[in-house]
Amino acid sequence: MNHLQNAMECILFAHGEPVKRDDLANVLQVDPTLIEKEMEELIALYTDKGINIRKISGGYQFCTNKRYYEAATRLIQGEKQVRLSTACLETLSIIAYRQPITRAEIESIRGVRAESSLHTLLERGVICIRGRKNAPGKPMIYGTTDQFLIHFGLDKIEELPNYQAARKERK
Repeated sequence: MNHLQNAMECILFAHGEPVKRDDLANVLQVDPTLIEKEMEELIALYTDKGINIRKISGGYQFCTNKRYYEAATRLIQGEKQVRLSTACLETLSIIAYRQPITRAEIESIRGVRAESSLHTLLERGVICIRGRKNAPGKPMIYGTTDQFLIHFGLDKIEELPNYQAARKERK
């Protein structure tokens, strides 16, 4: 590894959250294209390690290698794992695939009220209010956040699995 790769590795490790290419370039005072080139080499270097560097939410972040996730979680088993209810996961899925979307539209799809789920998802920071729809009553519209992308290990929302293809596989 060279000096620039060492510096990028240090920043990713110390920051803990995804770091954008342009932020790395500014801090390290180099051209953003050089960051991309060096990051590709770093990503390759960490491919078969216990941790990986992944592109998440438009930035780069150290992540646990999926192969060793179970072993890592056994150590952390004393920490409280926060799980979402089925209702919250259903609501979150609808928002992720249909955003921007109103509460009434979510409730129409689910067939039940969604207030409680929306409140929980807003509290957890995986969704946000994106504004108001230009319709009677000006209902709020919801969408996913960067925290959603980080939690699910996605770089952008387009990386969600294809809903129609997944549905066909289940049948």
